[in-house]
Amino acid sequence: MPFSEARRFKFLKIYCQVSAIIVAATGGVILCGWAFHIESFKSIFPGSVAVKPNAALLLTLSGTSLWLLLPGDARAPVRHLARFLAMLVTMVGAATRMEYLSGVNLRIDQLLFVEPAGALASPFPGRMSPTSSASFVFIGVALLVMEWKTKGGRRPSQGLSLWPALIALIAITSYTYGATDLNRLWLYTHAPMPMAIALFVLSGAVFFARPHTGIAGDVTGEASGSAMARRLLPAIFFIPLLLGWLCLHGQRSGLYGSALGLAIYSASSVVVLGVLVWLNARKMNIEYAQRSAAQHDFLTGLPNRMLLNDRVNQAIIFAARLDKKVAVLFLDLDGFKHINDSLGHATGDKLLQSIAKRLVKCVRATDTVSRQGGDEFVVLLSEMAHSEDAAIGARRLLQAFAEAHSIDQHELHVTASIGVSVYPDDGLDAETLIKNADLAMYQSKDGGRQNYQFFEAAMNVRAVARQSIEESLRRALERKEFTLVYQPKVSLKTGGITGAEALLRWTHPTRGPVSPAEFIPVAEDSGLILAIDRWVLREACAQAYAWVDAGLPVITMAVNVSAMEFRDEKFLESTFGILRQTGLHPKFLELELTESVLMKRLASTESILKTLRASGVQLAIDDFGTGYSSLSYLGKFPMDVIKIDQSFVRQIASGPDEASIVTAMISMGRSLNLRVVAEGVETRDELLFLEAHQCDEAQGFYFSRPLVPDQFANLLVTGVVRSGSGDVKAEFFKPALELLPGDGLAKVRAEES
Repeated sequence: MPFSEARRFKFLKIYCQVSAIIVAATGGVILCGWAFHIESFKSIFPGSVAVKPNAALLLTLSGTSLWLLLPGDARAPVRHLARFLAMLVTMVGAATRMEYLSGVNLRIDQLLFVEPAGALASPFPGRMSPTSSASFVFIGVALLVMEWKTKGGRRPSQGLSLWPALIALIAITSYTYGATDLNRLWLYTHAPMPMAIALFVLSGAVFFARPHTGIAGDVTGEASGSAMARRLLPAIFFIPLLLGWLCLHGQRSGLYGSALGLAIYSASSVVVLGVLVWLNARKMNIEYAQRSAAQHDFLTGLPNRMLLNDRVNQAIIFAARLDKKVAVLFLDLDGFKHINDSLGHATGDKLLQSIAKRLVKCVRATDTVSRQGGDEFVVLLSEMAHSEDAAIGARRLLQAFAEAHSIDQHELHVTASIGVSVYPDDGLDAETLIKNADLAMYQSKDGGRQNYQFFEAAMNVRAVARQSIEESLRRALERKEFTLVYQPKVSLKTGGITGAEALLRWTHPTRGPVSPAEFIPVAEDSGLILAIDRWVLREACAQAYAWVDAGLPVITMAVNVSAMEFRDEKFLESTFGILRQTGLHPKFLELELTESVLMKRLASTESILKTLRASGVQLAIDDFGTGYSSLSYLGKFPMDVIKIDQSFVRQIASGPDEASIVTAMISMGRSLNLRVVAEGVETRDELLFLEAHQCDEAQGFYFSRPLVPDQFANLLVTGVVRSGSGDVKAEFFKPALELLPGDGLAKVRAEES
């Protein structure tokens, strides 16, 4: 909320509180005057008409009810008491009106104090004027419905409060101009001047008690129409009254008409001008809302990227002038996609709205909370004395995120990762600060999430390098910079080669070989992995068919499938199309999927796997043990192979506790009639352990490094890698491409983020 708007609402709140106190106190003073026979207290103004006891009582009740209703978050007992008082005001006012209209004395006029007959301006002893009673009916009903608003955002309480204000204005005008006939409307009974002033003040306080919406919102908002209304309102009230007073003096000099006509003219001028200003303000606010929609997020109502940039630049200007700092905090929700997928977008939208409200409560009125889109928010902290203040703000936001959100009977927990950039240390303009905070946010995610990270210059260097990789990747397929190498899988029973795993290599024209660990994550994030996956599958199937066609031993070709490729609606069509194009029989293709890929969207996953299995394609769980290992789903999914991740194989020599995990995995696979393949076998001890525990197959550097197609064909021709006596023939073939870091951990696949 802008500072000027916050100050305006604070002023209105103080005005309403003071008005409630003044009105209640005025009623109390008048009641004391009646109780202790102090004539000056009865009329407040010396020489004016005395205020009736019932009217004074209703002033006190109305002021008290308004005071209790002013806090929007008042407790239920307090609200009930306030409405009870408002109901009393309505009932007494309505009963008095009934007395006038029906001519029946309900004996409520002198319940508190006895007034002698024939008192000043009182045809009926103790009875307030008809105008006062009507005003209290409107005031009482307005207090009763103060919290209610229509679907269009209108508040009936504000419209009701305008009627007693009009009645009071007529009475005040009549006293100002000495037009007593105007003040004797409805049975010609006086409405005392103190009562008229108190009702006018009370009506204004009820009108502005909820200033954000309704007619009051048209006046108090930030739009140009509201600003125009605030400028004209003083003129609307004082100029007609002043001109009327001047005209009255002219009339008394014989220049103008009667006082009554002049008073009616003045009061009508105020009403007409007020309505015109309101209609004009409403029209201008509609135009402003249309313009503002382009600057605010439609879901949360928060400033969007365009408005945020403007406010950041303004904050920078003020910070430079005052020698202050400005911080930009870039927030990204952790795990929001899972909530969206599992509970639906409607629940996700409500969660975003709840988060937006919580963020706004965590910052100052001079700060800004913006939604960038999706599950990303940006918080602008302005006028900070020290950079450390941003860390305090970040910790406060993380603490707020830790609390659960109650959405549609769900207790939802989300965390956030925050990146922080500070002016002038990390940037001199809005675009740079937001970009650097975004970079720091990704660093925060890599550091474990649910924390914050300040921007460092090295992050920018990494971001530039990453962007360079992405741009080069987009041209790599066209330039035929990708190649495949193949690592053999060996049967531990026969020593024969049973299959090959296709591994991707990228040779950049200027940088040379690029590690899969470096370019695969970039391909996943940019969406390029989809095209790369299909190229790998086509090349691998074509190569397997070429070996078969050349008369080499038939083996199974294993290809990794990324999460994006597996979830693509054309995955099955593309896979079967490639098999038809290359001529490879489906039984010679093995698709490797990680556990994290399999465990998403279980129903569709099971259907896809069954379709593949029915065609003859073999299915393997890759990197088994690093994800969602589950016996129930292993039995449910039609899998053929589980591949023990190399991180477990390397622990075999560490001790019996670590080796027992591998033993359990082998036993699990065998009990489910699945082939068990151990990845990353590099030592003789690892091989002997796997043989002893009846592991079916293995692959790793102990047998061979990844080989180019011609070298792998030569390996197939040589036959057995292991001799019949059980001794290993460690035949290593020097590959045309050296092994690159990340072979075991960054294959052609996309782990879930």
